[in-house]
Amino acid sequence: MVLVVAVLVGFSLFYIRELPIRSSYLDLLPEEDPLIEKYKAREGELTATDYAAILLSLVSPPEDVEERRERLFSAADRLIQLLLEEPEFKRASYRIGEAIEYPKELLLYQTLSPEDLEGLKAAAEELLAAVAEILPESGKLSSGLAELEEALTATGDPSAERIIPLVDRLLQLGASGLEVLRGLPRVQGPLNRATQVIQAATGKPAGGTPPDEGTPLLSRDSTKLVIQVWPAQPSYAGLDYCRRVTELLQGIIAQADLLQLGVQARLTGAYVAVTESNEIIRKDMNFVTLVSSLGVLLLLALTFSSAFLTLVALVPLLVSALFTMAWAKFSAGGFNLITTFLPSLVLGLGIDFSIHLLSRYVEEREAGRSVGRALYTAIHKKGEASLSAALTTAAVFVCLLVSRSRALTEMGLIMSLGIVLAYLSAMLLTPSLIVLSYVAFKRRFREHMPVPTQALARGYKGLLSQRRAVVGLTLLLTLALSYQVSQVEFRFVSGQLAPQTQASQVANEILREFQGEVSFSDEFVFFVKDPAQLRKLEGALAESPFVTGIDSIRDILPQELLRGKASLQDLPVGDLLAVVDSLEGVLGRWEELIDALQRLAVQLAGWELSSLLAGDVALATSLSHRSSALLRLAYELEELDRDSSLRLLAGIKGDLQNVSAFLENLASLPDEPELIRALVEVLPEQLKPVYYSPTSQEFILRARVSPSLYEGHNLQEFVDWVQGLGVDYFGVPEVQGRLEAYMKRDFAFSTAIASFLIALLVWMSFGSLREALLAVSPLAIGYLWMLAGMRLLGISFNFTNIVISPLLIGIGVDSAIHILHRIKEERGRRRMAIAWGMAATLPPVLSTSLTTMLVFGALVFARTPGLRYLGISALLGLGFTLLASLVFLPAAAARLDEPRRGD
Repeated sequence: MVLVVAVLVGFSLFYIRELPIRSSYLDLLPEEDPLIEKYKAREGELTATDYAAILLSLVSPPEDVEERRERLFSAADRLIQLLLEEPEFKRASYRIGEAIEYPKELLLYQTLSPEDLEGLKAAAEELLAAVAEILPESGKLSSGLAELEEALTATGDPSAERIIPLVDRLLQLGASGLEVLRGLPRVQGPLNRATQVIQAATGKPAGGTPPDEGTPLLSRDSTKLVIQVWPAQPSYAGLDYCRRVTELLQGIIAQADLLQLGVQARLTGAYVAVTESNEIIRKDMNFVTLVSSLGVLLLLALTFSSAFLTLVALVPLLVSALFTMAWAKFSAGGFNLITTFLPSLVLGLGIDFSIHLLSRYVEEREAGRSVGRALYTAIHKKGEASLSAALTTAAVFVCLLVSRSRALTEMGLIMSLGIVLAYLSAMLLTPSLIVLSYVAFKRRFREHMPVPTQALARGYKGLLSQRRAVVGLTLLLTLALSYQVSQVEFRFVSGQLAPQTQASQVANEILREFQGEVSFSDEFVFFVKDPAQLRKLEGALAESPFVTGIDSIRDILPQELLRGKASLQDLPVGDLLAVVDSLEGVLGRWEELIDALQRLAVQLAGWELSSLLAGDVALATSLSHRSSALLRLAYELEELDRDSSLRLLAGIKGDLQNVSAFLENLASLPDEPELIRALVEVLPEQLKPVYYSPTSQEFILRARVSPSLYEGHNLQEFVDWVQGLGVDYFGVPEVQGRLEAYMKRDFAFSTAIASFLIALLVWMSFGSLREALLAVSPLAIGYLWMLAGMRLLGISFNFTNIVISPLLIGIGVDSAIHILHRIKEERGRRRMAIAWGMAATLPPVLSTSLTTMLVFGALVFARTPGLRYLGISALLGLGFTLLASLVFLPAAAARLDEPRRGD
C-alpha cells in the first residue's frame, strides 16, 4: 500500500509542476453559454484595444509648466526608442491621433486644433444669438429699402390717404435699418474671431501631409504623461505571453533609468493586470496552503503530544491534498478564481478522518490493546461515523455538479472526489504507516493524548443539569436574530473577485487624471454593418443615463468636430450678405436719403395745414405725428457716422464671404457614410481595428457605462433595452449579470438539494428521525447565526462567499455525527452516557473543527478580496456550528432523553 502510494505521489508531483490558474470572468461561465460563443466569435474585435500603459510621473515637478512637459517628453522619447528596438512591440506612443493620413478633402478640417474648434463653436453660438435679435425679418429688408426709395421719388396724386401707408412703411424700415446698423458691432466680434480661425487653418500646409503630431496624453497640471504600448499579440494570447510582455516592459524601464530625469514609471493595462492578478492569486494559494499546513501540524502536535502520531496523521493528509491538485488539473484544467483555496480546504477537511481514527486508536492502546486490535477497533468504531461524515460532505459537492456556474461546477467536480481521497487515505494509509513503523523500527512509539476525560465528563454533567436553560436560551437567541437573518442580501460586486493589484491602482489614477482620453472601464461594444446606422445608434445610446461616453469613427468626422450647442452651418450667411449689400447701397446715397426725408416732412406739414383748413382735425393730427417722426428719423440718420458704418459693413462682408467659402467647402464633402468608408481606408493598420473589423466588415462602437449600472435591477433593464436596439453587441457587464443570475440560482438550488441529501444521509446513518434531527440542529443554528453575523458586519452574499452555504451544510454536520455516534456507544453508562460521550469526542471534534477554521481563517489575510469575505463568512458559520455542537447538542440530547430516563 505504502509503495503504491509513493509511486502515485511521484507521478502527481511531476504532473502538477505547472498548475494553471484562470482569472477571467469568462472562465466562470458554462462552456456552452451563448456569451462564451459570442465572445469567441468576436474575440479579435473585442481585444483590438489591448495595450499596455506606462504612467510617467514627475518626482519633483518644477514650477515652469513648459519645463515639466519637456522633461516628460524626454523621458517618453527615451522609453519609446528602447521599446521599438524590441520586436515584441509593434507601436508605442504618448499622443492621440498621430500618423493618420486623411483624404484630401479632410485635410483642411483636421488642421483645426481643439482650441480652434471650441472657438468656432463659441463664435457660432454668439452669432446666432445676435442675429436672432437684430434680424427678425432679415429676408425682407432688401426689398423694403427699394420700396423706400420708390416712395421718396414717387410723383402723382399727392392725396394724404395714399401717402400715409407709405410713410408708415418708411418709418418702420428706417427704424429697422438703424437697429441693424447699431447691432452689427455685436456680430463683428464673434464673426471676426471665426474668420481668423478659418484663415489660420487654411494657411497651414496641406496637400497630403500629416496634419499634426497628435495630442499628448498629459495630465491637466502637466505632471503626468501616459505612454500606450501595443505588443505584437493581444492579451488573450495567454498568461505566459502577458508575463513575457510585463517582464520586457519592466526591463526596458529599468534600462531607461528615468530617475535621472526625475521621472517615475509605473505599469498598467490588460497584460500587466493579468500577470499581477495571477501572481497574487498564486501567492494567496501558496500562502493559505502553507499557513494551513503549519496550523494543522501545530494542532496535531497539541492534540496528540506525539511526533509519531503527528507524522502518521500528516502524511495521508498531504497525499490526499496532492492527489486532489492532480485531479483538479486533469478534470478541470486547473483552478479558477473561486477554487484556488481548495487544496487548503482538503487539508482542513481531510485531517478530520485521521484525528478521529487516531484518537480512538490511542484510547484503545491506553486501555492495553495491541496495535492490531487497537487499529481494528478504531477502524470499526470510527470508520462508520467517518464514512457518514465523508458521504455527507461529498454529497454536498456532488450537488454542485448540476450548477450552471462553471465555478461551482468545478468546485463540485474537484472536491467530491477530493473528500473521498482524503477519507480513503486516512482509513488505508494511516493504519499501514503505523504497522510499517512498528515492523521497520521494532520499538514502541509514544502514543498518548493528554485528555482529562473524567474532568471533562464532570464539566458536561454540570452543563447538562442546566439543559433546559441552555436549550431555551439558544432557541430564544436564534429567534431574536431572525430579523437580521432575513435582511442578508446577495450583491454581486466584480471587485470582490479579482485582487487589487498595482496595475489596477495605476489604472484608477489614470482614469482620474485623464478623463475621456484613456479608459479601462467596463463597456458595451456594438457592431454595425451600415455606417449610416452609427449616428442613429449613438443618438439612442446618448439618451441612456448609464452611458458615460461613446467612441466610434464618427468622432473624427469634420462635421462632428464642428458641431456643438451652435454651429456655423446654422448661420444664415446668405441673408446677412444680402442685408449688408442693401445697407451699403443706402449708405452710398445717405445725404440724398436725409434730404428726401426732410422734404417729405415739409410736404406732410403742408398737407396738415390743408386738412385743418378743411376742418379734418383727425387727419391733421395724424399727419402731424408722422411729420415729427420723419424729422426725428432724419436727425438720427444725420447723427450716424456713415464712414465708420461703411467700414464696419466692409469688414463684416469680407468675414461673411470667408465663412461662406469655408461652409461651401464643408458642404461639398461626400455624405457621412462615404466619408466614414474613406476614413477606414486611410487609417493606420494598428488603429483601424479600434473602429472597424476587417474580418466581419463591421464598424465598431464602444459605449462606456457608469458604476450605477450595477445597482438594483439597472443592469438587466439596460441589457433588455440594448437588445431592443436590434444591433449585435457584447458587454462585459452582461457577463457579470449572467454570472450573478447563475450564482443566485445555484445558491438556492444547491442549498436545497444539499439540505435534502444531508438529512437523508444522516437519517440513514442513525436510522432514527429523532437522532437525525439532533444531528442537523447545530448546523441549522450555526447557519442562522452566521447569516445574522454577516448582516451585523455589513457582509452580503457575493460572488465568492456564496459557496459557504452548501459548504457549511456539508461540513457542519460532521461533528454532530461523531458526537452522537460516541454517545450511542456510551449508552451503557446510562445517565452519564452523554457526558462521557462528549468528553471522549471533545478533543478530536475541537481539533478537527479548529483545523477547518484555520484554513478559512488564513483566507482573511489573502490579497484577493473575494477570498477574504469567504474566510470571514466561513469563520462565522463554522465557529457558531462548533459552539452549537459542543453546547446545544448535548443539552438538547439530554432534554429529549428525560422521558426515557424518567427525569
